[in-house]
Amino acid sequence: MRRTASGGRTGENIFPAIQASFLWGSHAWFTGRWSELREVAHHGLALCEEFRYPLRSWTGKFVLACASAACGEFAATRGLADQMDQWARSRRANAVRQYAAHARTLIALSQGDFEEAYQHVGTIAPTGSLPPFVGHALWVILDQVEAAVRTGRREKALAHIRAARDAGLDAVSPRLNMVLLASAALAAENDEEAVLRFSEVLAVEGPERWPFDHARIQLYYGERLRRGKAPARARHYLGAAAEIFGRLGANPWTDRANKELRACGSAVRAHTRPDGATLTP
Repeated sequence: MRRTASGGRTGENIFPAIQASFLWGSHAWFTGRWSELREVAHHGLALCEEFRYPLRSWTGKFVLACASAACGEFAATRGLADQMDQWARSRRANAVRQYAAHARTLIALSQGDFEEAYQHVGTIAPTGSLPPFVGHALWVILDQVEAAVRTGRREKALAHIRAARDAGLDAVSPRLNMVLLASAALAAENDEEAVLRFSEVLAVEGPERWPFDHARIQLYYGERLRRGKAPARARHYLGAAAEIFGRLGANPWTDRANKELRACGSAVRAHTRPDGATLTP
């Protein structure tokens, strides 16, 4: 994919180079290589601009919006989402509108506005169902379940998990299996069930391959343990989550993990940003 993407620099195979750039960017989003994501997405967008492929540019802008939202660059993310909505509305380009809804969902989750997140993610697919031909719904399962649980819609969250399992998504990939296990843990009715479910999640092979998802899951587990009056165990998971978020540059999420750590009576460590600068507590 990298070779295909770099081929566009020679002026040959432009369309495959654009496609490869944005597929590579999507991979970088899931695997936490966000500096690389920005570099390759901007490369693909430059090719779109130079060779007039406006339709393809939205995929690149979408992956940029994901990283921007997670890093707390909310104005930039909203600007990209507004562009997507404006372009897609008159053209009935539902895929691009789903990109915008996903970006806005990530902003809301990063800010802790779970009601707004629930409303935005519900425009991709209604919570509790996975309609045909809405592939983007697979990207937001954890977001949708978290938003439902945090806003007191536990039954909706459970219905969404059932719909995903009925569709066989837990067998599609290790990551989707991890996401569904984490979703079930989030929606658990009591602490005992939640601890059991989170233990299953963390036993999935290679969760570190998806660092942002992995850190979120450790954050959720730590939050549950703290509320269940197990602060020593909570500190372990919250500290691990804060370290990963800090490494990714996901500042709002780092702050959220640190807030939970302080509630556990733990000192908050400084974290190093991706550019090497150190953030004080």
